[in-house]
Amino acid sequence: MDRRQFLRCAAGAFTVSSLATALTACKSGVGGGPNPEATGGGVFRFPQGLACGDPSPTSGVFWTRVIRGDGQQGDIPVVLELSRTPIPEGENSFRLAMTIPVVAKQENDYIIHHKVTGLEPDTIYYFRFVASGDWSHPVGRFRSLPSGEAEVSRTQFGVINGFDWNLGHWEGLVALQNNFRELFYVIQLGGAINEMIPVAGSNRLTEPVHEEMHLPDGTTVDGFGRAARTYADYRYLQQIYRTDSRLQKLLATFTLLPMFGDNDFSNDSWQAHETYSNANTEQRDRLLAALAAWMQYMPLDWGDVSYDPGNSDFSSIKLYRNFRFGNLLNLMLTEQRLQRTDHAIPEAVAHAPLNQPGSVGSRVLPVVAELGRYSTSAQKILGDGQMAWLKGQLAAPGVVWNMIAGESSMTRVPLNLAREPDFPPELKTEFLLTADSWGGYQVQQTELIDFVRQRNIGNVVSVAAGGLFTAAEIWSDYTQRSPVMVECTTAPVSGHTLTEQVSAQLSQQTDKRYDTLKDLISQSYLLDNKIRPESLGWLRYLNTGTRGCSIIYVLTNQLVIDFYKFAEMTGVQTPAQPVVARTRILVEAGSLNMTVAELG
Repeated sequence: MDRRQFLRCAAGAFTVSSLATALTACKSGVGGGPNPEATGGGVFRFPQGLACGDPSPTSGVFWTRVIRGDGQQGDIPVVLELSRTPIPEGENSFRLAMTIPVVAKQENDYIIHHKVTGLEPDTIYYFRFVASGDWSHPVGRFRSLPSGEAEVSRTQFGVINGFDWNLGHWEGLVALQNNFRELFYVIQLGGAINEMIPVAGSNRLTEPVHEEMHLPDGTTVDGFGRAARTYADYRYLQQIYRTDSRLQKLLATFTLLPMFGDNDFSNDSWQAHETYSNANTEQRDRLLAALAAWMQYMPLDWGDVSYDPGNSDFSSIKLYRNFRFGNLLNLMLTEQRLQRTDHAIPEAVAHAPLNQPGSVGSRVLPVVAELGRYSTSAQKILGDGQMAWLKGQLAAPGVVWNMIAGESSMTRVPLNLAREPDFPPELKTEFLLTADSWGGYQVQQTELIDFVRQRNIGNVVSVAAGGLFTAAEIWSDYTQRSPVMVECTTAPVSGHTLTEQVSAQLSQQTDKRYDTLKDLISQSYLLDNKIRPESLGWLRYLNTGTRGCSIIYVLTNQLVIDFYKFAEMTGVQTPAQPVVARTRILVEAGSLNMTVAELG
């Protein structure tokens, strides 16, 4: 895919209109005829549901995909209907609607990606799309942001990441949308899809409602399965994932703040480089294809992103942006893949612990001492432009809380085997669980932490993904308590946990000296019990083998994070009780102390 094709695919459907030009309809009959999604009637279908996202005080982005069932070709005239009062899903009309004509163009795969300006700040809007009397189902709900100067005492949002069609656990999303109607926003920390389809016959725990997937093209990755390769592959995955009724309901209920992640392209990727092999091959066309499909299917405001088609450097693609909730919160969504450099210890060179190439000792389980020797200022998880932007956002006055949202965790998770008698001598050393996080980019992490510390910026909170759930203090010096900010790492909804990711890399190693380590890593509760005592107090909570989602409540005097743990699947059947536990993290404003409580 060249740059011209990328722009056509990614932004071709994006259109903008002002509410000032919308038609106001107060009579019945505006909504059209029977709901085709509920009754099976009608010519037009909305197979991927609808979504909204990237709010500002005066605008929002509304998304859907419409197809026709009569076999005819050509563009489809559609009306976007907005209302300040709820739209009855089972009726054919509603009042106080604003109608905006849009077009689902055949050349854009019938996607509508429409930004509406002229909205009122801090206002709830209900919306749907209507094509010749057939309307989208379910009805959507959007909330604009408060104005930048507004006095805001409370806001709340969900945090999700790590979707995998083949790992189940999706039923936990129902709890999020049924029990938290006071929520209006959801942050997605990457992982809207998983680019890998497991090998046939593997233990996939696929739910019965999820059909088996077949990529149009794909490429085989030995030991793992088939990975998406082309634009057709990535578009296929985006479409399939969005057919799940639970995900459709979630996206209709909440205003989405989406973030691009590695599995939206390729696991543990850096720039356009895959990590399936030690060579870390650059695959520019593949990345552009993944990006185009992701940007096409996310309710992303193209007014907040930029792309220079004449610049081959991926730093020209700007996906990082911020959302301000009045005087209460500045939420900064970072982008940590497109400008990320190679991991500090290259996979292609022989390295510790066994003087062999490969991911073990490089991306996963790097030896702490060797990682320190390899680490330089050339290794960056954020590009220079994004780092300058982030510092500027943090230093700007006027809010109580600054929250950095990102795919990669800043939490230090060490594994010290130096005093373990049952391990071979080569493994009796200190490791980090992963270098595919801020810990693998030590110089830039120190730069950011020192900036916050030296500027004395208070109430800084990091919210991250990473395959685990943690509550941690981020220290400037891990030899003594020196907290600068706090972090909550939220576990995946259905993606692989951190222990599963590390175990997968270890399983590729045939050297018998790894056998004892494989046993330890494969049992997350043993691993967690080993790691916790090694922390001098910065790890307030750790679970490397769980799945779930988080709800964050932001108030002027405190920040509360509730993590909802999903039940593990023992087969393909969905658990009767999909949410089995809740852990609460409490951070008081003006303090870096964290309290943890199990709420059951």
